[in-house]
Amino acid sequence: MTGRHGRCRLGQDRRPPARLCAEQAAVVQAYLEALDAGDDPRRIVLVTATGRCTLEDAFVDVGADYARRRRISTEAWEAVGVPPYVLVAARISAPPGPTSG
Repeated sequence: MTGRHGRCRLGQDRRPPARLCAEQAAVVQAYLEALDAGDDPRRIVLVTATGRCTLEDAFVDVGADYARRRRISTEAWEAVGVPPYVLVAARISAPPGPTSG
């Protein structure tokens, strides 16, 4: 899986599972800290082994795997301020269905 723009490939190589988990945790922590500080994760650029990407793209890349492993619900991500469009892009939640009216 790659980030929205195909720039972030944090889960694509053959790193040991413990290292991959630690790197994913670091991305999630940095993303949540940026949100908490009022910073825009779309404007924070990371330099990874595979190139440059935004912190948001990195979160999108690792979010679903991290959430599955840690059993974090969509509601929990929303409660800490992760925007719905990011949850959808990260495949943590489904896109909203059609509205009835």
